[in-house]
Amino acid sequence: MVTKTSIISQSDFTHGSQEPINCSPLPSDRRQGTERSAGYDIRSYEPDGTHRFIEVKTTRGGATTSFFISPNEIAFSAQNPDSYVLFRLYDFDDESGSAKTYLLTGNIASQLSLEPTAYRAKLNAGNN
Repeated sequence: MVTKTSIISQSDFTHGSQEPINCSPLPSDRRQGTERSAGYDIRSYEPDGTHRFIEVKTTRGGATTSFFISPNEIAFSAQNPDSYVLFRLYDFDDESGSAKTYLLTGNIASQLSLEPTAYRAKLNAGNN
């Protein structure tokens, strides 16, 4: 489901003060482990304690500007549709630090047009 908002700034991530909303960065074991990505950027919590996994994608271009997303991020959203949010920042302005935004919730693969952009290469046996 797409939820559209207007313009956000850094102050939109606080409760009217400099205290951050309930969230934590990835645990160090997830960042330094063998996995390249945990499938999300921020683990947050709803007021009732329910987990919310947030992936943030930012571009300077408009709302329809393409962006990169990993297979692991797509898979994580499919495995956690009730708690996954892609927070899409676009029209990002470096000077003001503000952007427009929309949110995608649930399994994001069904909401995006996905195009493969890379291959994993390995030397064929017999060519070494």
